Amino acid sequence: MQSNRVPKGNIDLLVRAQEMRNNATSQENRLWYYCLRQRPERWHRQRIIDSYIVDFYCPKAMLVIEVDGEYHDTPQQKAYDKERDAYLAGHGLRVLRFQNIEIDDHLPEVVAKIAQTSNFRQQALALSSGGSSPSREG
Repeated sequence: MQSNRVPKGNIDLLVRAQEMRNNATSQENRLWYYCLRQRPERWHRQRIIDSYIVDFYCPKAMLVIEVDGEYHDTPQQKAYDKERDAYLAGHGLRVLRFQNIEIDDHLPEVVAKIAQTSNFRQQALALSSGGSSPSREG
């Protein structure tokens, strides 16, 4: 999946992604600095995928990480998130969602889940593309 496609003429999406990177939540920053930027595979923050901005994206694992605050508990936002997740899944991406409280109170478990999912997906994608299985990482 092309991860940096911006709908033609939508410079607002680029500006919004930059703003979100510059104003990350404390939980997004903790996850980034404690885990994702140290992983052996490359991760992107506030990455544009078609008309969506995802919190974190790893192209090698085709994995999206979303960190959700209370805002995501509203019925309207839950419906939007479900629709968006289905769209991303339809393009071969796996979406993992974590609540802010999980990052705050259970960060080692969140990191382990991300590592396990990323490693598994990288191996599965390598095998499905005819490549050899990469070694277990992280």
